[in-house]
Amino acid sequence: MRRALAAALACLALVSAHAQTEQARSLTLADGSKIAYTLRGFTPDAQALAPGVKLAPTNALDAAKLLIEHLARGQIEDAALLSNAPKQRYQLLREAYAGWKPEDFARAYGRYFLPQNRILAEASIGAHHLVLWRLQDIDYLAGYFFIDIDGKTYLDDWPSPVRAQLEQVLEAYRAGTLPLH
Repeated sequence: MRRALAAALACLALVSAHAQTEQARSLTLADGSKIAYTLRGFTPDAQALAPGVKLAPTNALDAAKLLIEHLARGQIEDAALLSNAPKQRYQLLREAYAGWKPEDFARAYGRYFLPQNRILAEASIGAHHLVLWRLQDIDYLAGYFFIDIDGKTYLDDWPSPVRAQLEQVLEAYRAGTLPLH
């Protein structure tokens, strides 16, 4: 029990150490309606994997890192299990990565943990989250959608009105119409 409590506190400390700011934000759409969300910024090293610390999908930041860690190792079954639709996610990953070798996964996803490729922020609407990961080496803003369900954070593979709103937020950041800072 003490060991579990100590591990939980250590994980909480790591998440707290990476969180920088949290702000209420909104995106005004062309029709004048607004999407209200919370934006949490992270420190420049938020993407780093702490040696000896086992990640658990208890928040969007750790779920994103765990997902990419599994993909960097070619563990598509484990990556699919992080989804709220694991069978569909597994099929998609299996088809998308047919013929890939371990070094292909390491090259494509290992880059996410390089210092120049940073987790910039997390946009949230209720239990739904969007993790924004800047891949500087290919000049791309990647977005990963998550949802909290029963104390666990899953890759959000189910369409919903809230996820659609976060998709609009992602597109606005990609277009440069919303500032990240």
